[in-house]
Amino acid sequence: MTPRSTWIVFCSLSSSRPDRAWMNDTVMGGAMRIIVRACTHLEEARDSAQRNKEIATRASLPAHVLRRVIDFVEANVTQPISVRDMAQIADLSVHHFARSFKEASGRTPHQYVTERRLQLASRLLTETRMSILEIATAVGFESASHFAVVFRRRQGLSPNDFRRQRVAFSHVAASLAESG
Repeated sequence: MTPRSTWIVFCSLSSSRPDRAWMNDTVMGGAMRIIVRACTHLEEARDSAQRNKEIATRASLPAHVLRRVIDFVEANVTQPISVRDMAQIADLSVHHFARSFKEASGRTPHQYVTERRLQLASRLLTETRMSILEIATAVGFESASHFAVVFRRRQGLSPNDFRRQRVAFSHVAASLAESG
């Protein structure tokens, strides 16, 4: 859907006397996809905070050790990070650290780092005009193609489609706020 058609859908749906004669399954499906993506983004932000809280309460890694590792990942998310690096921060063997981290977080260390990189990439796609290659490199992926594959697998959209959808949604939201 184009930003204009998205705007028309939202105006029509929010109007007290909507004229829905022009609305068909394609338009409604596009609007619903945008709404679902926006809700998903908000839920991910809330869930991320909840996950961090849950991670800290699990007993497999002491909270202060887990916090050190998470802080290390946050500070170095754009750099190559190995499980060995993370294990050294925790002062554990690689095997023991990987098992303990998975127990504590529900994710492998690699999954956690990838998740943080994709969250940063999503923000950069939404808030900047950086190219996909620049974003892939900036968030620590070895290539734009690997980034695109991982991003599509996680988001269900290519990075370009994700960006277009976010830009369209932000224009609609801004227009609704102005008319509100």
